[in-house]
Amino acid sequence: MGESNNILPFIYNQPIEIDKELECSICLLPLFEPVVEQNCGSMFCNQCLLNNFNIGKNNCPSCKQIINKNKLSNPPKIITNKLDELLVYCIQCKDNYPENEIKYMTRLYFIKNHSEFECKTNECECQIISTTSKLTLNNDLITSPTNLKLYTKIELKHHKDNECILSSSNCSANNVSCPWNGHLKDKDNHESTCSYISLKPHLLSLQSKISQLESEKTNSIQYQNFLETQINQLESKLSFPISPPKYLYGRFIKYQQQLLDYQQQQYQQQQQYQHPPQQQVLTPYNKNNKIFEFSENSFKYVNGVEIIKNKTKSISLGSDFNGEWPKLNEWLINTEVDTIILLDGFRHEIHVPISIKTLHIGNIVVFGPITTYGASLTELHLHDGCSIKLDYNQLPKTVSTLHIYNINNPYSSPSSSLSSFVKPMNQKLQQQSSKISILHLHDGFSIEGCQIPNSLRELHLYDIKVLSIKTPINLLELFLHDGFNLPLENVLSKNITDLHLFNIKSNISSTPPMIGSSVKNLFLRDGFNQDIYIPPTVKWLCLFNTQRPINIPKTIKKIYLQNYNFPRNNFPNGVKVYEQNPMNNNNNNNNNNNNNNNNNK
Repeated sequence: MGESNNILPFIYNQPIEIDKELECSICLLPLFEPVVEQNCGSMFCNQCLLNNFNIGKNNCPSCKQIINKNKLSNPPKIITNKLDELLVYCIQCKDNYPENEIKYMTRLYFIKNHSEFECKTNECECQIISTTSKLTLNNDLITSPTNLKLYTKIELKHHKDNECILSSSNCSANNVSCPWNGHLKDKDNHESTCSYISLKPHLLSLQSKISQLESEKTNSIQYQNFLETQINQLESKLSFPISPPKYLYGRFIKYQQQLLDYQQQQYQQQQQYQHPPQQQVLTPYNKNNKIFEFSENSFKYVNGVEIIKNKTKSISLGSDFNGEWPKLNEWLINTEVDTIILLDGFRHEIHVPISIKTLHIGNIVVFGPITTYGASLTELHLHDGCSIKLDYNQLPKTVSTLHIYNINNPYSSPSSSLSSFVKPMNQKLQQQSSKISILHLHDGFSIEGCQIPNSLRELHLYDIKVLSIKTPINLLELFLHDGFNLPLENVLSKNITDLHLFNIKSNISSTPPMIGSSVKNLFLRDGFNQDIYIPPTVKWLCLFNTQRPINIPKTIKKIYLQNYNFPRNNFPNGVKVYEQNPMNNNNNNNNNNNNNNNNNK
């Protein structure tokens, strides 16, 4: 027989009469759960092939070519039917019954019926409690189980789920967040003192109301979208705009507020009876390092202990992580975790688990490229102190969004010039990771003269510490966030059409304007608080939570408002106004009346 760890629960009747082509060339037994290799068409037991993969044998034993696990296929049904007709007998039954009582059966019957419903060879550990004791000649006390009951697999499962005192059980209030989990024998004692049991009717009622409100909110949004679609279709046929019905916004705000009130009430009641958390929650401390802001609400992964609970979205790995990536990957498959944070001092190669979408990297000690277990990693954060050398470590090709903070000098050596870094960096972003379309340069970014790749769709700039950024000519959308303090002409290219300005520190009130003649859509967003001259090339204007009134030119065609609490008498006649959260009904009415009068004229 060949070398294989594929232990079968049955023995074939000898001699085995079967064609050579239906034998596995690894274990030399009839194929069990066979798969077909794509290169030469050879068939192997599925478990035999997996055992080979686990010890590093990735080549086909027949044709010696590398096997692609994703391209294995199943054989025709006629082959599996012939294999399932082979006679076998149960190993466990053979050990418990005389040889002349061994029952032969087809392999298919064994799999479908015998192993589940007939073979009573399974014991439950709870029966060890029922024992007899006796003294040996040396006065040693020994115990032995008596009257042990044997179960089939189905009976054993029913016993452990409903009868076994050692089986694992949750509290009856598990559906209202009681975290208790223990033996069935301890369940009654716990529930007699569990605070969640008495709260369960009230919490279930709150959950029902929240679900109802969420359903009403969804229906309201769908109805609003339907009406807005109808309005847009009518506007395209008419020569004047139609004001959307304002009562929809009122209903939306009402449902949203009720939902928030119920959620807050439920949270406060649960916090009152909350048990101490079983996980170690990281909290930020006095350190100027952005990664600790992200890890505040993540759970610290402890080596060898499965602590990942429901609704956990992110976990953090520190210097105590021992590199058990395969085990971590296995645990994460059935969880909601999609983010991993590598804290300062992490010192292992990076193997991203299959379910991870976002990766944060701090000041870690690591060598080698970032590899994956087939993960679709889409977002990468390089935090303060990160010193990964991008000219050595290739970025995963699935990354589409890249965040760079105040990273350390990422050159291959301390004497490397800027140009020797920029060129490899651009090659990585443009050639090897051509899908990168969004780039964020955060507070403290200080790579002077850095060139931005041509593949970007969006560029976000924060309080960076450089004199200028050379943006690519293909860039269409630019976001300047809180604290940005460079002259706009130092970052604007000639082709940018969408410009987003937050609470920036740059002076933009001069005339002629510095926002560029190519800008068609201007977004003045949260915290914007400057006088601004808007050039006539801007056609769409968005005012979201601005801190002062804006002088609007007559060339504006559409205005989008959110929490705009200033007079609107300077709005151009005939301009289309779309408002998400109207705050001043009097101003809204005056504006609508002016628009209607202009349309009548």
